[in-house]
Amino acid sequence: MKALLPTIGVLALAAVVACASNTLSQRSAQPGDHVDLVVMGTTDVHGRLVPWDYYTGQPEERGLAKVATLIDSIRAANERVALVDSGDLLQGNPLDYYFGVVEPTEVHPVVYAMNHLEYDGSTVGNHEFNYGIEALNRALEDAGFPFVAANVFVAGTDTTRWPPYTVVNKDGVLVGILGLTTPGSTIWDRRHVEGELEFRDIVESALRVWPELEAASDVQVVAIHSGMGPGSSYDAVATGVPEENAGQRLAQTIPGIDVIFLGHSHRDVPSEMVNGVLLTQAAKWGEALAVATLTLEKEEHGWRIVDKASTTLSTEGVPSSAAFMAELAPYHESTVAYVADTIGWTAESWSTARARQIDTPAIDLIQRVQLEATGADLSAASAFTTEAQIEKGAITVAERHHRRRRGGLVHIRQHAQGDRDHWRPARGVPRVLGALLPPRRREGRQHRCRG
Repeated sequence: MKALLPTIGVLALAAVVACASNTLSQRSAQPGDHVDLVVMGTTDVHGRLVPWDYYTGQPEERGLAKVATLIDSIRAANERVALVDSGDLLQGNPLDYYFGVVEPTEVHPVVYAMNHLEYDGSTVGNHEFNYGIEALNRALEDAGFPFVAANVFVAGTDTTRWPPYTVVNKDGVLVGILGLTTPGSTIWDRRHVEGELEFRDIVESALRVWPELEAASDVQVVAIHSGMGPGSSYDAVATGVPEENAGQRLAQTIPGIDVIFLGHSHRDVPSEMVNGVLLTQAAKWGEALAVATLTLEKEEHGWRIVDKASTTLSTEGVPSSAAFMAELAPYHESTVAYVADTIGWTAESWSTARARQIDTPAIDLIQRVQLEATGADLSAASAFTTEAQIEKGAITVAERHHRRRRGGLVHIRQHAQGDRDHWRPARGVPRVLGALLPPRRREGRQHRCRG
């Protein structure tokens, strides 16, 4: 109950403010009138739609279903509300993998959920490219809102792959939403994007379209899949790839931006002010909702911002939206069935507990699979964790995904060229091998997912 108190207080205050705004909305705004615009932001959802951990089969205190409750409450209390996302939606858990790779549906569940919540715009994150351009295009084509990215270009051209921005009308207030994403995808998903897309400098790309966006809107917000910065996880000089985290630099360069909704770093950033620009970030996995409130004064031509503030609302203790859960139930049930499938079996337990001190069957298995799967002459495998464990008996899809997430036994990286779909079992490897390979697409499986 304690976790709900800050949220309830914010929503109660919003309701009071909304009363004045609703009175104004009944007539045309006149110079000198004041209204509030609320812009909400999510980021790094990574497939967490419902509050359920598909790895462990247990409920959890996060997910877009909980965020939906906060969104509905804020909309009910305010006349002018916009909703944006800062990317990393389509990869990150078994639901994303199942509907993105194994059994694609007519409408991807994440996009279906976002349509249900009536997003106004979103940018793309680096993980959107993990399953390839074709899978990404298939997912985005059913979005009822625009994906925007001002620094992602069709390779060899000056044409952006997606619109650089969009403008939405919120009861007479024109809100411009500029999209930007980390250039790191050039490195991390080279095999998918090379020759197809170019990821250019965040700030330079924003400057390129800024005069146009500023002229077309009263309020300018940025949905950016990039952290506060400065800095990169890669060597930007050696690779020639622009800076990974550029939120702070963007604010310092373009002080006219009203709010930046950060992403990528998974940080909770309630409120930061840089060069007059408000920055906020909603952590990750549906753990929070970022909320920026802007007080506007009507002028003869357009609006002027007289005050702005932001916060993040935690989803801990917040009930899930019943309507959202009902809409997403078919997708959730299909994912639960998928992760329960048995894909391998072992007569012995496997552990990496002493893999950094002695030779162990677990690492031997990894070495052997890597050699035969890639045709290499030498294999080098590290014990990334000493906590990986496969118990004797059946191995499920959930176990495979869980161990992959933790860097454990059932995630084998290919160290030679080729695609994971072309892997073949190593001759003579124990029966546990089934868990090491990607599940084959199963034909004829029925789903109740809506199209």
